[in-house]
Amino acid sequence: MKANALTLGLLLIPIFAYLAVAQQKVCVIKAVQFDCPDNFKQVKSSDNTVRLFKYKESGNDLYFFATIPTTSFDPQKLGKAVKAYYSQSKEAFRWKRIPSPLVMSTKTKYKYDLSASYALSTDALIEIKGFVFKLDGKQVVLGYVSDWTGGDDDNRRRFERGTGVGDNAAGCNAVVTVLNSITHEFKEKNQYCFLTMLSAPK
Repeated sequence: MKANALTLGLLLIPIFAYLAVAQQKVCVIKAVQFDCPDNFKQVKSSDNTVRLFKYKESGNDLYFFATIPTTSFDPQKLGKAVKAYYSQSKEAFRWKRIPSPLVMSTKTKYKYDLSASYALSTDALIEIKGFVFKLDGKQVVLGYVSDWTGGDDDNRRRFERGTGVGDNAAGCNAVVTVLNSITHEFKEKNQYCFLTMLSAPK
């Protein structure tokens, strides 16, 4: 009986291993494959060149995105794709570039340009961070949208000041983990950002 149970257990191990691999969903954008980010659910995007994912944890209104623009990355175009998720106002966002955004550190050897902007409406203040990588001759942008909405006065003050107020660890972790699924730089699937000193990237 024990021998039969052991044999059955050994037979089931490859099946469970296969199921674990099969459960990892693969997303595609312009022929670039990447692992769909864990703890995010893909949602509808009004722009078919953008893959958009909502963070599943309640109370954290965070969206991760991946896009491969044909020209330079335009945060305003991305803003149109997410506006309905943050603002009920019919007016267009007002935009302000953040020259020195705050961002956590990463271990990857791949350099990036960081695009960061505030988008303000009467009922929302969001920050869009796009990490622009050059991979195999393609411009691949991975990033996230953070919600900094407070009271009306706080929103306007932060927007007019135009300086970074923080970073989002879950969003940053999604960027480096998805990047690793494309580059296979590290053996470990999950990658993490870390806090040394929160500052603008050099």
